[in-house]
Amino acid sequence: MDGFQKRTLGKKKSILAAAFTLFNQSGYKNVTIANIAKEAHVSLETIYNYYESKENLRKELLNQIIDDFCTLTEDILKSDLPIESKLEKLLLSKVDFCKQFSPEFSAEELHELNDFDLFAGEEKKQHLHAIMLQIIKQGRKGNIITVNASDKALTTYIEIFQFFITHNFASALEISSNVSLLEEVNFLFFNGLKEKSEQ
Repeated sequence: MDGFQKRTLGKKKSILAAAFTLFNQSGYKNVTIANIAKEAHVSLETIYNYYESKENLRKELLNQIIDDFCTLTEDILKSDLPIESKLEKLLLSKVDFCKQFSPEFSAEELHELNDFDLFAGEEKKQHLHAIMLQIIKQGRKGNIITVNASDKALTTYIEIFQFFITHNFASALEISSNVSLLEEVNFLFFNGLKEKSEQ
Protein backbone atom coordinates (compact mmCIF):
# COMPACT_ATOMS: atom_id res chain seq x y z
CA MET A 1 0.00 0.00 0.00
CA ASP A 2 1.51 3.31 -1.10
CA GLY A 3 1.31 6.66 0.70
CA PHE A 4 -1.78 7.83 -1.18
CA GLN A 5 -3.68 4.64 -0.41
CA LYS A 6 -2.71 4.88 3.27
CA ARG A 7 -3.94 8.46 3.45
CA THR A 8 -7.19 7.53 1.72
CA LEU A 9 -7.75 4.62 4.11
CA GLY A 10 -6.95 6.86 7.07
CA LYS A 11 -9.45 9.49 5.94
CA LYS A 12 -12.16 6.88 5.40
CA LYS A 13 -11.59 5.48 8.88
CA SER A 14 -11.78 8.99 10.34
CA ILE A 15 -15.01 9.71 8.48
CA LEU A 16 -16.65 6.45 9.59
CA ALA A 17 -15.50 7.01 13.18
CA ALA A 18 -16.86 10.56 13.13
CA ALA A 19 -20.15 9.43 11.61
CA PHE A 20 -20.54 6.75 14.27
CA THR A 21 -19.73 9.19 17.09
CA LEU A 22 -22.24 11.76 15.86
CA PHE A 23 -24.98 9.28 14.91
CA ASN A 24 -24.51 7.66 18.32
CA GLN A 25 -24.79 11.02 20.10
CA SER A 26 -27.56 12.69 18.15
CA GLY A 27 -29.19 10.16 15.82
CA TYR A 28 -28.80 9.87 12.04
CA LYS A 29 -31.52 12.38 11.16
CA ASN A 30 -29.99 15.15 13.29
CA VAL A 31 -26.47 14.93 11.82
CA THR A 32 -25.34 16.65 8.63
CA ILE A 33 -22.45 15.90 6.31
CA ALA A 34 -20.96 19.22 7.44
CA ASN A 35 -21.06 18.00 11.06
CA ILE A 36 -19.26 14.81 10.06
CA ALA A 37 -16.65 16.68 8.00
CA LYS A 38 -15.87 18.93 10.96
CA GLU A 39 -15.63 16.00 13.38
CA ALA A 40 -13.40 14.02 10.97
CA HIS A 41 -11.25 17.05 10.05
CA VAL A 42 -11.86 16.59 6.33
CA SER A 43 -13.61 18.65 3.67
CA LEU A 44 -17.19 18.18 2.53
CA GLU A 45 -15.83 17.36 -0.93
CA THR A 46 -13.77 14.51 0.50
CA ILE A 47 -16.82 12.87 2.04
CA TYR A 48 -18.86 13.28 -1.14
CA ASN A 49 -15.96 11.92 -3.23
CA TYR A 50 -15.78 8.79 -1.09
CA TYR A 51 -19.45 8.17 -0.30
CA GLU A 52 -21.53 10.44 -2.62
CA SER A 53 -24.29 10.87 -0.02
CA LYS A 54 -25.09 10.70 3.66
CA GLU A 55 -27.19 7.59 3.03
CA ASN A 56 -24.26 5.79 1.36
CA LEU A 57 -22.06 6.77 4.30
CA ARG A 58 -24.67 5.33 6.65
CA LYS A 59 -24.75 2.05 4.69
CA GLU A 60 -20.96 1.83 4.79
CA LEU A 61 -21.04 2.41 8.54
CA LEU A 62 -23.60 -0.37 9.01
CA ASN A 63 -21.44 -2.67 6.88
CA GLN A 64 -18.49 -1.82 9.14
CA ILE A 65 -20.60 -2.64 12.22
CA ILE A 66 -21.51 -5.99 10.67
CA ASP A 67 -17.84 -6.71 9.89
CA ASP A 68 -16.94 -5.86 13.49
CA PHE A 69 -19.65 -8.20 14.75
CA CYS A 70 -18.36 -11.01 12.52
CA THR A 71 -14.85 -10.40 13.87
CA LEU A 72 -16.17 -10.56 17.44
CA THR A 73 -17.92 -13.85 16.67
CA GLU A 74 -14.78 -15.27 15.10
CA ASP A 75 -12.67 -14.18 18.08
CA ILE A 76 -15.06 -15.97 20.45
CA LEU A 77 -14.94 -19.14 18.39
CA LYS A 78 -11.13 -19.06 18.26
CA SER A 79 -10.62 -18.17 21.94
CA ASP A 80 -9.15 -20.46 24.61
CA LEU A 81 -12.28 -20.23 26.76
CA PRO A 82 -13.91 -23.44 28.04
CA ILE A 83 -16.50 -24.76 25.60
CA GLU A 84 -19.43 -23.86 27.89
CA SER A 85 -18.23 -20.24 28.19
CA LYS A 86 -17.51 -20.06 24.48
CA LEU A 87 -20.99 -21.22 23.52
CA GLU A 88 -22.62 -18.92 26.08
CA LYS A 89 -20.65 -15.92 24.77
CA LEU A 90 -21.50 -16.90 21.22
CA LEU A 91 -25.22 -16.88 22.01
CA LEU A 92 -25.13 -13.46 23.65
CA SER A 93 -22.41 -11.89 21.51
CA LYS A 94 -24.75 -9.31 19.97
CA VAL A 95 -25.88 -8.14 23.40
CA ASP A 96 -22.30 -7.43 24.48
CA PHE A 97 -21.53 -5.87 21.11
CA CYS A 98 -24.55 -3.57 21.15
CA LYS A 99 -23.83 -2.13 24.59
CA GLN A 100 -21.61 0.43 22.85
CA PHE A 101 -24.62 1.97 21.11
CA SER A 102 -26.74 4.80 22.53
CA PRO A 103 -30.56 4.61 22.70
CA GLU A 104 -30.71 7.15 19.85
CA PHE A 105 -28.50 5.03 17.62
CA SER A 106 -30.29 1.84 18.64
CA ALA A 107 -33.72 3.25 17.84
CA GLU A 108 -32.72 4.40 14.35
CA GLU A 109 -30.06 1.97 13.22
CA LEU A 110 -29.86 -1.34 15.09
CA HIS A 111 -33.23 -2.55 13.84
CA GLU A 112 -31.84 -2.03 10.34
CA LEU A 113 -29.22 -4.69 11.05
CA ASN A 114 -32.00 -7.25 11.33
CA ASP A 115 -32.41 -6.92 7.57
CA PHE A 116 -28.73 -7.65 7.00
CA ASP A 117 -27.07 -11.03 6.88
CA LEU A 118 -24.66 -10.72 9.81
CA PHE A 119 -22.43 -13.29 8.17
CA ALA A 120 -22.72 -11.85 4.68
CA GLY A 121 -20.61 -13.34 1.92
CA GLU A 122 -20.20 -17.00 1.08
CA GLU A 123 -16.50 -17.03 1.96
CA LYS A 124 -17.22 -15.57 5.42
CA LYS A 125 -20.05 -18.06 5.96
CA GLN A 126 -17.85 -21.02 5.05
CA HIS A 127 -15.02 -19.76 7.24
CA LEU A 128 -17.25 -19.30 10.30
CA HIS A 129 -18.98 -22.61 9.60
CA ALA A 130 -15.60 -24.37 9.66
CA ILE A 131 -14.83 -22.76 13.03
CA MET A 132 -18.26 -23.80 14.32
CA LEU A 133 -17.51 -27.39 13.35
CA GLN A 134 -14.27 -27.16 15.35
CA ILE A 135 -16.28 -25.99 18.38
CA ILE A 136 -18.65 -28.93 17.99
CA LYS A 137 -15.67 -31.27 17.76
CA GLN A 138 -14.20 -29.78 20.94
CA GLY A 139 -17.60 -30.06 22.63
CA ARG A 140 -17.89 -33.73 21.75
CA LYS A 141 -14.34 -34.42 22.93
CA GLY A 142 -14.97 -32.62 26.23
CA ASN A 143 -18.31 -34.42 26.77
CA ILE A 144 -20.18 -31.13 26.63
CA ILE A 145 -21.98 -32.31 23.51
CA THR A 146 -23.10 -35.92 23.92
CA VAL A 147 -26.37 -35.98 22.01
CA ASN A 148 -26.50 -38.38 19.07
CA ALA A 149 -27.00 -35.77 16.35
CA SER A 150 -25.20 -34.87 13.16
CA ASP A 151 -22.91 -31.87 12.89
CA LYS A 152 -25.47 -30.31 10.54
CA ALA A 153 -28.22 -30.67 13.14
CA LEU A 154 -26.00 -29.20 15.85
CA THR A 155 -24.93 -26.18 13.81
CA THR A 156 -28.60 -25.58 12.93
CA TYR A 157 -29.57 -25.83 16.63
CA ILE A 158 -26.93 -23.27 17.62
CA GLU A 159 -27.87 -20.98 14.73
CA ILE A 160 -31.54 -21.05 15.79
CA PHE A 161 -30.60 -19.60 19.20
CA GLN A 162 -28.26 -17.10 17.57
CA PHE A 163 -30.92 -16.01 15.09
CA PHE A 164 -33.44 -15.32 17.85
CA ILE A 165 -30.99 -13.19 19.82
CA THR A 166 -29.68 -11.41 16.72
CA HIS A 167 -33.19 -10.48 15.57
CA ASN A 168 -34.74 -9.80 18.98
CA PHE A 169 -32.37 -7.37 20.62
CA ALA A 170 -34.85 -6.25 23.31
CA SER A 171 -35.46 -9.85 24.37
CA ALA A 172 -31.72 -10.55 24.34
CA LEU A 173 -31.09 -7.56 26.61
CA GLU A 174 -33.77 -8.80 28.99
CA ILE A 175 -32.18 -12.24 29.08
CA SER A 176 -28.69 -10.86 29.69
CA SER A 177 -29.82 -8.51 32.49
CA ASN A 178 -31.89 -11.15 34.31
CA VAL A 179 -29.45 -13.58 35.95
CA SER A 180 -31.99 -16.29 36.78
CA LEU A 181 -33.55 -16.11 33.30
CA LEU A 182 -30.10 -16.28 31.70
CA GLU A 183 -29.29 -19.35 33.77
CA GLU A 184 -32.54 -21.01 32.70
CA VAL A 185 -31.98 -20.22 29.02
CA ASN A 186 -28.41 -21.53 29.24
CA PHE A 187 -29.69 -24.67 30.98
CA LEU A 188 -32.22 -25.28 28.22
CA PHE A 189 -29.62 -24.61 25.53
CA PHE A 190 -26.98 -26.95 26.98
CA ASN A 191 -29.64 -29.55 27.86
CA GLY A 192 -30.33 -29.81 24.15
CA LEU A 193 -26.72 -30.89 23.61
CA LYS A 194 -26.96 -33.81 26.03
CA GLU A 195 -28.25 -37.35 25.66
CA LYS A 196 -31.64 -37.94 27.32
CA SER A 197 -30.13 -40.30 29.88
CA GLU A 198 -27.89 -37.48 31.16
CA GLN A 199 -30.67 -34.93 31.56
